[in-house]
Amino acid sequence: MTRDPVIKHKFNQINNITKKLLAEHTNEEFTDFLLTLDATKDTNYTLYKVARAARGPPCYKPPLRTPDGGWARTDLEQATTLASYLATTFQERDIPSPLEPNPQPEVGGKMEHISP
Repeated sequence: MTRDPVIKHKFNQINNITKKLLAEHTNEEFTDFLLTLDATKDTNYTLYKVARAARGPPCYKPPLRTPDGGWARTDLEQATTLASYLATTFQERDIPSPLEPNPQPEVGGKMEHISP
């Protein structure tokens, strides 16, 4: 509030110390939590539950509609459905062009020098 550089410097120092202490405390608590985990039936397999939760939520892949109206749910069915769709969509088309190709470049004189 006072905009005094000395006070601002002290504030920044105290703020950095506080952040470091909070980070250390968080790490200590997490370490203690990990030490309590166990992969036995007595602890209800807490180690496996935490490991599964740490991987994050599963990626949801919605099913694809097949050409016959059904649903492609497995990876193989989805790959086959997508491949057949792309094969029908990206077909080579014979479109006549009004331009005739000219494989021989025209030989001309030198270009004139132009200024910027």
